[in-house]
Amino acid sequence: MIPIKNILYKAWALILIIGLSYSCNSDIYDTYDDYVDQEEPVSVGKPDTIISRSGKERILFQVFINSDPKIKEGVIRWSAEDSTNFKVDRTTYQRDSLNVEVRIPEGNYDFEVYLKDSKGNKSIAVEHSATAYGENYRSNLVSRIVSTFSFDGARAMMAFVSGTENERNTEVKYTNTANEETVEVISRETDTIHLPGCDVEKDIMYRTYYVPTPAVEGVETALDEFGSDWKVLELPEILPIIENITFTDILGGVTADWNNPDGLDLRLDFAYTANGEEKTHTVESGEITGKTAISGMEAGEQEVRVTISDTEGNSFGPQTYVVAPGKAVKLDKSSWTVYDFSSEEPAEGTETYPDNGKAMAVIDDNPDTFWHSAWENGTPEYPHYVVIDMGAEKTIGSFEVFRRQGNDNGQTRHQFLVSSDGENWTDAGTFDMDPGTDEGQNYTIMSNPTARYFKYVAIEGPDHYAFLAEIHVYGLE
Repeated sequence: MIPIKNILYKAWALILIIGLSYSCNSDIYDTYDDYVDQEEPVSVGKPDTIISRSGKERILFQVFINSDPKIKEGVIRWSAEDSTNFKVDRTTYQRDSLNVEVRIPEGNYDFEVYLKDSKGNKSIAVEHSATAYGENYRSNLVSRIVSTFSFDGARAMMAFVSGTENERNTEVKYTNTANEETVEVISRETDTIHLPGCDVEKDIMYRTYYVPTPAVEGVETALDEFGSDWKVLELPEILPIIENITFTDILGGVTADWNNPDGLDLRLDFAYTANGEEKTHTVESGEITGKTAISGMEAGEQEVRVTISDTEGNSFGPQTYVVAPGKAVKLDKSSWTVYDFSSEEPAEGTETYPDNGKAMAVIDDNPDTFWHSAWENGTPEYPHYVVIDMGAEKTIGSFEVFRRQGNDNGQTRHQFLVSSDGENWTDAGTFDMDPGTDEGQNYTIMSNPTARYFKYVAIEGPDHYAFLAEIHVYGLE
């Protein structure tokens, strides 16, 4: 007799086997049915190449499409919520390209570009990074740097430093003398621009246009240009100086006075005509109150043309002034004598010029002779001097001196003094001397003193000695 528990055990085992068998067969047929019902996967060609150009809150994509005839649409996506679709319509199934513009806020973006067929099947996505530009980019742009500004009284000129590869045209806006607003344009390749009829008393403004990406082989890669803020040109305070120079007529020339309240380092050029020859008297000064004298001018009414420039190259002028120097003549030396001297050197004499080295050589009207301080029996140091008696009182307008011809080792600074009695002296001025030229060097005595005696004093030089070929005096007999 079989035990009941054995019968129950076998029954439960049979039920379990039948259940497992049914479960396995059901899964197999379900998987098979799914496989049979599923369509074959469709492959859609991806974009070949993507090129982008950036602009003002926009990006232009050039999407190159391969020859897959199934491609009907494309998608450019830059976030889970943001994308744009474009149709792919073509008459032939060869490789071509489409331009797609995306309007988008300023910023840097990572894009995915993929293609689709008519049933919505997608290609593999191609990644592409691009940037849209806007006000943040524009607000950081600066106008092209101005190197110099000049004004000749009728026309202004601005010079710029060379432009960068991202710069384009620069606009200059100003008001002309007819009170009309005018705009001139200068290209990046040009450094100077003229502003005809510019009223320099009013603001001159300029701004520069830029592209965010440079051109490649002459072809622009950017869609738009961006202009910097207008900038007001800050002019050096030269115009008030040149407009307020005052001239005083003296014998054989004029004096000029000016104010330079900012202490700018300036160069002042005074151009005039003498004996049909154009001449220029130049002064370099940073003094707040400036003064100079121009000698060797013809008598009577004439023009002086003033140009002022600073160390940065900015300049104003020429501005024309009318002056009327007094008549000055070269004083006759026939009655002049040597009244005194510090030392002389007769050993410099030669057979041709036996008076070489002597003090009298400075008034013999021969520039090939010269006075020389002593050296044979002693070598006195600076200063060295010669005193001349003109025989009667004269009004002195200027002195003209000539170095020892062909020799640049003489004094570099000298002084003139005047006297009525040869004992009491008045300082007439201390000046620099150029030892490197054989030409006459003129020194205006602004006070136009009246005197019988004058003293020439060599103050300093590269060696211990001094020499001089000739002295002339211009004034009134």
